Amino acid sequence: MADKTPAIDFSFQSEALAEIRKRLGTLERRAPNVQAQALNKTQTVLKKYLPEQVFRTYTYKARKLQKPTAKRASFRSLSAILYYKRKNIGLENFDFNPGAFGNPRNTPGAKFAAKIRNEGDFKSISRMFKMKTGNEEIIMRRDGSKRLPIRREFGPSESNMVHYAWEDSTTQEFTGKTLAAKLDEQIENQFLKKWGAKR
Repeated sequence: MADKTPAIDFSFQSEALAEIRKRLGTLERRAPNVQAQALNKTQTVLKKYLPEQVFRTYTYKARKLQKPTAKRASFRSLSAILYYKRKNIGLENFDFNPGAFGNPRNTPGAKFAAKIRNEGDFKSISRMFKMKTGNEEIIMRRDGSKRLPIRREFGPSESNMVHYAWEDSTTQEFTGKTLAAKLDEQIENQFLKKWGAKR
């Protein structure tokens, strides 16, 4: 099944533009530019923050996430978007304890244990076994008691893990505070001080 996890898309509330125009005073026409720059600076912070949250939450063994594709905000499009890799990741890339609950010989009916999130427990799964392909060992599963058919087992995609971290209340609070701080920075430091506008 294809991963349909949505991208990380964030923007200001619609009523924020009027408040920003008010704060800019005689520079109110620059409000969309200020919004866009605040969004882009927040996006840069989130590109580092979100992977940290993923590795705190999941047992994913990779050293880092794939670099996301970023769509930056502009005065015409006041939304910043991050696209992460949507391909599902093999279960062998998460904590996996073969033989913990049964026969280690990979025979039909053998049970193994896997854990996707750090906060969870190992869960036993029947009919799982390791198979070597090239230089890699992957986790497979038999559909029934017979040796065939078999299929590869997957965990979540990077996009799915990032989105789970994104929806966490701690991340939402962090994003809101970061966005507000970057907006203040853009207004006070770059515009008001440079042009001396009156609010």
